[in-house]
Amino acid sequence: MPSLTAGQDVQAAFADFWNVERLSAIEDICEAERIDPLAFRAMIEQYHFSGKRPLQGEIVEALAVKPKILERKSVVERIIGKLLSLVSTFDDGMGAV
Repeated sequence: MPSLTAGQDVQAAFADFWNVERLSAIEDICEAERIDPLAFRAMIEQYHFSGKRPLQGEIVEALAVKPKILERKSVVERIIGKLLSLVSTFDDGMGAV
């Protein structure tokens, strides 16, 4: 976390830092899984709104390279796990911070 200057609000500085870290984590997941970042962000927003996991077809459509039929379940479950982990780490329980 960056150091604060005199008079700088701690909560605002932390919120900025946390947002940068969250975006970096999203980029890392998208790069590692070769998934469209805009589609992945839309899946995160949809999960926040509805509380439901993204559909398998939605995830497969967002991938740059479509997995074979037999590999789809494991790929989709891995991506859903990363999405849930990201939401749990960066969004759940943060409240007004």
